[in-house]
Amino acid sequence: MNTNGTRIRQLRERKGLKQIEMAYFLNLSQAQLSKIESGFTQPKLEILIRIADYLEVDVKDLTHEYISTSSSAINTQHTEPIILKEYILKLEKLIEQKDVIIKSLSQNDSNKQQA
Repeated sequence: MNTNGTRIRQLRERKGLKQIEMAYFLNLSQAQLSKIESGFTQPKLEILIRIADYLEVDVKDLTHEYISTSSSAINTQHTEPIILKEYILKLEKLIEQKDVIIKSLSQNDSNKQQA
């Protein structure tokens, strides 16, 4: 999963958040978040979704810069556009599923409060 760690750091700093604050919220160590932001390691999809939620952005916003700046690689490697397209489609489906789950949980909460 090619996440742009620099983009994550930029969004975090734009919100005025310290790395340790964000790491605590995400249930990560500061070292783990540092490795993600430096590009040394790529987060699992579940962590990427939590990062996006915490930064109040779409998951695609965390990968957008990578996709747009790698256009030269896309032109020279025929498999790259297919992989990226599939990755984006999977992310969109996961985001839709997450939204359905959240809506369902909200409805369950409302039903419990009415009972």
